[in-house]
Amino acid sequence: MSLPTEPKMQKSAIGLIRLLAGVMLFAALIAGAVFAVSRASPHFFQVPTEVSASFALKREGLLCAVVLLATFAMAWIERRSIWYFGLAGERNGLKFVQGAITGIAFLSVLIACLATTNHLSLHAESSSFSLALRRTPLWVLCFFIVALTEEVVFRGYLQTMGTRLVGFWPMAAVLSLFFGMVHLRNDGEAAIGIIVVVLGGALFSVALKRTGSLWWGIGFHTAWDWGQSFLFGTRDSGILIQDRLLQSTPLGSKFWSGGAIGPEGSAFVIPVFILALCFAIFTLRGDRPGPAIAA
Repeated sequence: MSLPTEPKMQKSAIGLIRLLAGVMLFAALIAGAVFAVSRASPHFFQVPTEVSASFALKREGLLCAVVLLATFAMAWIERRSIWYFGLAGERNGLKFVQGAITGIAFLSVLIACLATTNHLSLHAESSSFSLALRRTPLWVLCFFIVALTEEVVFRGYLQTMGTRLVGFWPMAAVLSLFFGMVHLRNDGEAAIGIIVVVLGGALFSVALKRTGSLWWGIGFHTAWDWGQSFLFGTRDSGILIQDRLLQSTPLGSKFWSGGAIGPEGSAFVIPVFILALCFAIFTLRGDRPGPAIAA
């Protein structure tokens, strides 16, 4: 077997340097934009006691715009379409709906575990129920933006370029751990919640690998967050929103109920997410692999 020639080795080294530079530039663009906004408006990223739909749309919409613009910039440098980084594929609408249905289903299992063991009380307030119903589309849009932003950041450009550097699964593992670390900044986060976020990163990576795009994961992510915060009215990493469809109260031991953190702080959530991960591994079958997989 012949050894690589020196020009080939130099070309490979240059390619690796370009990839690393691209990843660093992408991260720098997002970090720089967020820093500039925080300096211009110090209170912009401070989360109120109860988050309104208008506040959430402004905050998450800005973050989404920053992420999409950074991805667009990197796509332009790479001379590719922004859809190349995990958003292209076949039957994306169907994948999104399937992911959303799966997300609501597994969240409902978690809520059922909490309710049947008397660790969560659910009730509706007639005075606010009709208003909440009218706000449903607004909150769906909000949580779609949240899911789109996080999936494009952690499993879009970075996953695609990292796959070229170290392979799909090593990069997916790194980004899943980083996904958990980022959530440490949430004031209401706890150890169980961080474990769940890492498991969520693994779940969405499996979905990307099996389906060939980000859309199944975006659907699951959207439905999970929307179901927690709006449908069942629980806290999500300690954050509570206004205009909840149902009202909830955690009961008993914080270890089992999640307490002020919400269901993601409950010990029940870990087996539920492991089941969701197994479901994705054994049931999802993909279309042609996208560049994030086959690069």
